[in-house]
Amino acid sequence: MNRLIAVLLVVLIAPILPIGVLLFLIANPDYYRDALTERFHEQTGLTLVSADLGWRYFPPIALTLKNIQVNGLDGDALASLDASAIDVALWPLISEQRVDLRAVYIEGADINLVQDENGRRNWLLNDDSEAPSDEPRAEAVDESTRPVNLQLNIERIELVNSQLRYRDQIAQMDTTVQLTSLSTGAVEPGKPINVAIEALMSSATGLDAALKASGDITIAPGLKTITLEAFRTQLNTSDSGTSYEVDITTNTLLDMSGNMTRIDSEISGSIDALSVTGEITAALTEMPHISGELHVTTLNMNPYLTEDTGETSTAAAETATDTDTDTEEMIPMEAFRGVALELAISADTLVYDEYTFTNLATQIDNDDALAVTATLEGYGGTFDINSRVTHDEIPITDTTINIDGVDVAEFAELDWITGSLSLESTTQLTGAYKHNLNDQLTGTNRFVVTDGSMDITTLRRVVQLVATLTRQTHRVADWPDRLVFEELHGDLTLPSGLVEGQQLNLKADEFTIDGTGGIDILAREVDYALQLTFEEAPPEPDPDTPIPADQLAVDESLTRISWPITCAGSLDDSPATLCLPDREAVRGVIIRIANEKVAEKGEELLEKAKQKLEEKIPQNVRDKTKDLLEGLFN
Repeated sequence: MNRLIAVLLVVLIAPILPIGVLLFLIANPDYYRDALTERFHEQTGLTLVSADLGWRYFPPIALTLKNIQVNGLDGDALASLDASAIDVALWPLISEQRVDLRAVYIEGADINLVQDENGRRNWLLNDDSEAPSDEPRAEAVDESTRPVNLQLNIERIELVNSQLRYRDQIAQMDTTVQLTSLSTGAVEPGKPINVAIEALMSSATGLDAALKASGDITIAPGLKTITLEAFRTQLNTSDSGTSYEVDITTNTLLDMSGNMTRIDSEISGSIDALSVTGEITAALTEMPHISGELHVTTLNMNPYLTEDTGETSTAAAETATDTDTDTEEMIPMEAFRGVALELAISADTLVYDEYTFTNLATQIDNDDALAVTATLEGYGGTFDINSRVTHDEIPITDTTINIDGVDVAEFAELDWITGSLSLESTTQLTGAYKHNLNDQLTGTNRFVVTDGSMDITTLRRVVQLVATLTRQTHRVADWPDRLVFEELHGDLTLPSGLVEGQQLNLKADEFTIDGTGGIDILAREVDYALQLTFEEAPPEPDPDTPIPADQLAVDESLTRISWPITCAGSLDDSPATLCLPDREAVRGVIIRIANEKVAEKGEELLEKAKQKLEEKIPQNVRDKTKDLLEGLFN
């Protein structure tokens, strides 16, 4: 009977004991507070502060925490959260008093990550070198006396409506991420974690982004390294008013184990319409260093160019203020002064404004100065560009450009000249704004156009005007509309900017053009005073024979004389419209030539009269009258 009673008691009491244990545990959540805090500090080096700890009383059973704060190694707040629920496995809790986490839900987290000017990070876990020297080391804990085991194998984490701020006092970075949602798969130390993120990001530099990301993340103990595998990031970004769409997949290693943060990444994807592949390495030191190689199938720069207002008239230019022109910074040097670059960028196709090039290869180096070298092909020829920009408050840009074999008509969209262009240009610009081109650009430009033709309307008008003023006839009606040439040489010197003082020389077999003047690129106006000189006239052709297209029939009386031409007006006009003979100046040249001829004729007549008079003077007195005659005729 006693044995039966004992068996019945065991049968009845055995189910009740776990329930009793569970009721005790549920009724006393503070039983775990110290255990959680102690194990959290032991495993992370961080301090967990909890204001409220409780249970959720229905399966799955969950530990609820509110008003939590986590202090970093420096004692300052590393993170805080409004509310959290941690699902706990029921049986291990009852049978083994082991808190085995199944899922973590977090709302309203505020995470503050800081790297100070000495490279110390407030989130480095289990890093003795980062801990304050006077902080006592954790003593060994007797596992047999520990009331609770905490397993950090978590099936999933869900985080909503939270914020992460990262400040790097070495790299001068300040970025804030508003996490709309973050969810993970199973979380086990040292193993890949599948993560999905939706967030809004903003930085002190003016970069804003809406972000979606997903992929696998492996986090090393202490957050010393983070590895992203096949991690896809989609961004809609806005940087100082310019919008971008980014869709990039990366394999990335984020190494924070040393005294700097280093990022090594293989990337592929798109930025707007750009297809990008390559490798990037970044070291976030006092001056961040970025290096790598990128390849783009089609690099379209048009979305990033300043929109043209279309105002090119003089009135529009006059209404532009100094402030307006000063905002047109051509190279944002401030962005380059705080970063070191070693980037090689290549593209199958480059689109810039209305121009299309192929086989772009460029190297960008930025240390004590910004240096850019680029080679590309297009319009039947090649382009070689080298530029160096100093980091001075007022930067100085030295540029050399070499062009070889480019179709000048197609490249420059000109209809008044054709041929193959070769150019050697060396210039220096002081300043970073468009208006500096007008008054601070200096240099030399030498060019030659071969196997081409040009509109000679202006040359024809000069000869027609001379014919009208002198009442003479010249065979300009027989001239071709375009002059075919083998070579057209020229050079353009810029002693003090574009607006004034330019020195132009242009030479073909039939003529030379010299002049001075300037171009205002802000008003898009040109003002030049030119001198046209016809070279020695070819043999007079047969009147019945058409003049060849590569030859001008110029009267000998027009050669070796500088005929004035004025070019004034819109830079968009062709020379036929822009450049006209200066009527009054041409008239002055004709009068001067006529006076010179009269003077020459008078001297000739006087000389003949002198000779005749000398012949009539007797020989015996001729020597005596020589001085008298010289004084008379001179």
